[in-house]
Amino acid sequence: MKPGTQRSNVLLRRYLSVLVCLLSCKVLALEVDTDDLQVITAENIRESMIAFVNVTTGPGLGGATLRVDQRNRESDLLRGGLEVAGDYTLKDTVADFYWGGALAYGALDDELEALGVGGRRLRLNVERSIISLRGSAGFNLPVSQHLTVRPYLSVAGSRLETNTRIQGPDEINLPEIYRDSSVDALTTTASLVAEYDRWQGTRRVEIKGHYNLAYTDTFNASDAGLETWGWNNTLLLRFRYSDALPQSTRGKPWRWNAYAIHTEFFDLDERALGFNAYHELGVGIDYEINIRPLNWFGMRFVGFKVGYLFGDGVDGFSVGITF
Repeated sequence: MKPGTQRSNVLLRRYLSVLVCLLSCKVLALEVDTDDLQVITAENIRESMIAFVNVTTGPGLGGATLRVDQRNRESDLLRGGLEVAGDYTLKDTVADFYWGGALAYGALDDELEALGVGGRRLRLNVERSIISLRGSAGFNLPVSQHLTVRPYLSVAGSRLETNTRIQGPDEINLPEIYRDSSVDALTTTASLVAEYDRWQGTRRVEIKGHYNLAYTDTFNASDAGLETWGWNNTLLLRFRYSDALPQSTRGKPWRWNAYAIHTEFFDLDERALGFNAYHELGVGIDYEINIRPLNWFGMRFVGFKVGYLFGDGVDGFSVGITF
């Protein structure tokens, strides 16, 4: 083998080893027009890993399936879970105590091509899964007859597991490289929700703004390079219109609704996950039951909704049962 070729292969093997470690931290910030590692920084590593945790487990984010379909990159992200919340009336005060709990799950299958040493293409596949348990507490503060503000804090513990596969260029005989990794994460989120609610006969208009400021710290990592920390800012804006249907069951009405949601992840580099914002349009149907067991939580309705999600380079859908 010629000395130049041998040196190139050694450099490529070193490059692949470094890339495996970086991808274990969810680094998908490679652009297709780069041919070295200068674009990858510690900030990219931290941001991409923290972003995955918060995009899949943040308060206020409902279940959804998102697909990124871009040049040299395809990925599927699944987000779901079970959430309960309610309030408890505090005597002799205008405020109600708010509480909530959630079990959230997320998964990601990300495939992309990037340019390696000498402009050679590398095929990368990252599979990631997360499970998270979250508790929340705060207050409902009525500002007026139609406007309520809810500040609350949430603490979530998560377990993140990753499998990374890298295939080298076809012209060099290198085996596929596999790497499994795991890490735990603790996320503390300060949330502020403002809800405007107005009735006109049987018609109802709801406008909601939801802001999250989250801090995530990782620990118990299988690789020291996975222990990191970071901040995330998320804003959700929702408009919902509903009206009564002529049908009723046991004297209680059915209602239809249409909604629009805008979700934005501030300060998130679009290259980390392939998107940093999206919209959702959907419709649903609700059955009003209005029960309040033990004065701890109220179930005003149970319903079903379906929505279409779309944004720059990303689309998907959302189907779920609502309470």
